[in-house]
Amino acid sequence: MTPLTDQNRQLAGTLRSLSLPGPAHSEEQPQRKPRLFPRWLLLAGFGTAALAIGAAALTGTASDPASVAAPLQQAGIPPPLPPVPLVREITGSGHVIALQSVPVFARYEGRIERVTVTLGSEVRAGDVLAVLSDPPARLALDQAYARLRTAELTLTARQITLAQAKADLHRAETLAARGSLSQSGLENAATTTRTAANSADLASAAIEEARIAAAIAAERVEALTIRAPFAGTVTQLNARPGAMILDRSDSIREEESLLTLTRMDNLAIEADVAERSIAGLMPGLEAEAELDAAPGAPFPVRMTLAAPEVNPAKGTFSLRFAPLAPPVPLRPGMAARIRISLPSTTQTAGATSQ
Repeated sequence: MTPLTDQNRQLAGTLRSLSLPGPAHSEEQPQRKPRLFPRWLLLAGFGTAALAIGAAALTGTASDPASVAAPLQQAGIPPPLPPVPLVREITGSGHVIALQSVPVFARYEGRIERVTVTLGSEVRAGDVLAVLSDPPARLALDQAYARLRTAELTLTARQITLAQAKADLHRAETLAARGSLSQSGLENAATTTRTAANSADLASAAIEEARIAAAIAAERVEALTIRAPFAGTVTQLNARPGAMILDRSDSIREEESLLTLTRMDNLAIEADVAERSIAGLMPGLEAEAELDAAPGAPFPVRMTLAAPEVNPAKGTFSLRFAPLAPPVPLRPGMAARIRISLPSTTQTAGATSQ
């Protein structure tokens, strides 16, 4: 007798014990309500499922979940739920930042003569932003040019003297060769020539010095015209015509700048997340962001940077994300929320994770 036959007999006995005994013939049969589900069909479903499971156990092969679930459904027993993936979700809040936004200061002090931009103006690199007025600087430039001109004239005069001294020396050498000029006269002519050459060299050096002074004065005057260091948008404007401003060495606060220039095509989102969420966060991770300016419209972002240190006061660290397809044009300072979903272990529903 095979083990399968013994198991079938045991299963039949079990099912027989579950059946209700029939009523006695002598007793009055109570009126029964019609059953919506026949008993024999339920018992048959139990038997079929048990035989399928027993056969799979005896043969040592895994049964198809669909073939096992079908008789269980016929018998009114819900099939086991499939495994569901568990996801670890990390959230954080932050705002939109500009990766290139700089305050523009005046290099030297002066009075603002005119401002050529307004708040929100888009400029190109080298465009004029404002012009300052500094009369002493322009006078210093004029004086430097005058000194340069004087040095050039001095050099010209000394070059003429040098040329005359060289001619006298040549004549003295000719006379000395004929014996018509003493040796001391020849030496005096040579000394005069060397002195004239030194004077010409000094005049040349004075010209170089005057040119440097003129270049410095010209640079100071040129700096009175404030130009855009790069292409961007004016996001803050403090310059007002007629106002007196200090030079960069005396202006240490950003609000003392003329304006702020920002690249609007190079924005990112920075968000703070809890320190305990640091595991698994690395550049290149895909996430989702939502702006307060566009509620209910999440969009994808990609993580580009994780702060190298944690803020000990708040227990958080900063993450930087590149927006991929924002629903509205981004502006620096916009509030944003980040949601990161990281895959975790896979478990059956209802099981306790270890």
